[in-house]
Amino acid sequence: MNRQGFFVLMLVGLFGIVGSAQSFDACMTGSWYDPDRDGEGINIEALDEVVIVYFYRPLTTGNHWYTFIGNRVDGPVPLDMYDTILAGTYKVGEAVIEQLDENTLAFEYLQLLNEGGQPWCIGCIGSFEYIRLTTPISCE
Repeated sequence: MNRQGFFVLMLVGLFGIVGSAQSFDACMTGSWYDPDRDGEGINIEALDEVVIVYFYRPLTTGNHWYTFIGNRVDGPVPLDMYDTILAGTYKVGEAVIEQLDENTLAFEYLQLLNEGGQPWCIGCIGSFEYIRLTTPISCE
């Protein structure tokens, strides 16, 4: 089993994603949010073979964007999590995104440790269910 496969299984066990996923298609592109989490959400770009997720999260140290990139597959999509800091872009975690139905998706992420053995940020682990905010015109 490759590293991404292991990570998907780890997140499934950790966060309880169940195997009722639909095919992750281009109509998942758009903005998603949780109405109970003010100021937080994701924007998805589901391209031919790649999924890019931009995650906006308010932190105690200020608001922050993370970028997630992965290959588009049927079922849960494993993603690598990147943070852009003044000195460059760093892989800081991993995630899984799964379409639950046409207007709902599950998003789970786990922060990796930096060179000093510390998490890149405190509390950067989460399991969220987001609902659709926008839909591509071609999918309406």
